[in-house]
Parts: sequence; C-alpha cells; structure tokens
Amino acid sequence: MDVIRTISVSKSFNATLALDNLSLQVNQGEIYGFIGLNGAGKTTLIRILLGMISPSSGEVRIFGKVVGSDFNHWNDIGYLVEMPYSYPNLSVTENLRVIYHLRQLKNPMLIQTIIERLKLNRYAHTKSRNLSLGNQQRLGLAKALMHQPKLIILDEPINGLDPEGIVEVRELLKELVHHGSTVFLSSHILGEISKIANRIAIIDHGRLIKQLTADELTDQLIKSVLIRTNDTQQAMQYLIGENYQAAVKADDEIEIKDRRAVLNPEHISKSLVEKGISLRQLYVYTEDLEMFFLRTIRT
Repeated sequence: MDVIRTISVSKSFNATLALDNLSLQVNQGEIYGFIGLNGAGKTTLIRILLGMISPSSGEVRIFGKVVGSDFNHWNDIGYLVEMPYSYPNLSVTENLRVIYHLRQLKNPMLIQTIIERLKLNRYAHTKSRNLSLGNQQRLGLAKALMHQPKLIILDEPINGLDPEGIVEVRELLKELVHHGSTVFLSSHILGEISKIANRIAIIDHGRLIKQLTADELTDQLIKSVLIRTNDTQQAMQYLIGENYQAAVKADDEIEIKDRRAVLNPEHISKSLVEKGISLRQLYVYTEDLEMFFLRTIRT
C-alpha cells in the first residue's frame, strides 16, 4: 500500500519551473530518501505534500486521499520543513504543550516521552531562543514526532546536529518505522540518507533523475582495482593477455575495471607474483556516494 503518491506533479513560480512532471510512490513502512542539491525542488514538493502550496498541475495523494481542501488526515502526519520554528520566549516544554493542544492530543505523557527520546531533558525549561542550533533542531523533531504520526515528512532533519545527534535521530526513525510509521526524508547528503533509507530518489531541476533501492545504489557505485608493480609494462601485457580491461593512469598506476577483478583481487595478486612481477600496491577503489550523486545528475 502506498502512503504517498504523486502523479505528474509540476509547479511553476512565474517563469521558474520548480517541479517538472514528478511522479513517485512511497510505500507503507519504508524510509524513502529524497535527494537533490539545494534548489532542486525538494522543499517545493514537501510544501505541496503538506498542502502549504498547490501544484500547477498533477495530483498528490496521501493515505489514498487527494491532498486538497477536503483532506482531513493532518493529525496522522508529522513534519519538519527547513528551519525548525518555535516560540522563542517559551521553553522547550511550553513549546511542546502548544503543539499538544493544537493537535488536541489526549495523553499528557507524550510531552515528557518525546523530551526524553530526543535527549532534551536538560533543556526542558530553557527558552527556545537560548537553545543551540542542534537543540533547536531536536525541538523541531520533537514537535514533528510527539503525536506518533503514521507519516513523518522531514526536510534536512540533521542540520545542526553533532555526530551523536545524527546517530540518535537515525536510530529513532528506524524505531518509528519498526512500529508502523512511514518516513519521507529529504536531504542533499546522500551519504547519510543511504545509511537509513530503503529506497532513494534523486531529483535535479525539478525532475526525477533516478529511483533505486539501497542495494541497487551499492551495485551502481563505480569500483575498480588499482595496482602498482615493479614492471608496469610486463604487468599490462599479462593483464591484457588475460582479457582484463586495464589501463595505465598517472604515476604508473594500473586501473582494472572488470567485475571479476573487483570481486577477486587476490587472483590478480597471486598471478602477477607467479609471473615474477612484484606488487608495490593493490587495493579495491569504490566510488564515494557524493561522486555517484554528482555523476548521476550530470549524466
């Protein structure tokens, strides 16, 4: 069952096309990563999902219902869009009480529970204007998650968080999904999203460029074997004779792109040594996620 479905959604702001015929589907119980550079259209789509703005064309459905004036499932959604907003003169607890009453919640323990889960205990009575950027982000997440929503929509949720906070948020989202929530997670940091998302969509200039699972992402990273020997010419003669796709790069480094070499680099090492060619270096190179992301949007 899909929780979010967009059908040929486009959005223009005067002459600027922010979203271009975007269709995607987010399934129940998954973490869906939505990746793009700043200005790619991520926040525009999130604002459309939340009914803050309307698409120029196309349709958005959440829980199978068209998002529009008659949509009445907002209490099943938690969200954090761009910078977290809070009342600066109210404490963390007071800010959460405001949201508690606005959502007409019935369990007062929800406030204390989310404060503890997001490690805000020390700041429960601190005015939000005196919080660090990271703790303001935690407060924003607390407001989004306090009511245990079925759908969580987060825009750059790890902004301002230290490494410990990033890990805590990652584990919290996994726990929420384990208990039945669905997460739509927007970011420009592919490396972080890849650690948590079941599926990933890459957007550029408002268009969906690629959609893939975490396993497919791993398979599509460029991998090669890089070696240096005491005799580059003899090593190349052997490798070409064995039908390896080998080429000499700078500083006499040999690059081999064959999948069989990547999967079994020890065979190359053993064979070269048996030919009397001494190895000075051999390692398997894997393209980093940022380079994959840039290569994908530039293709």
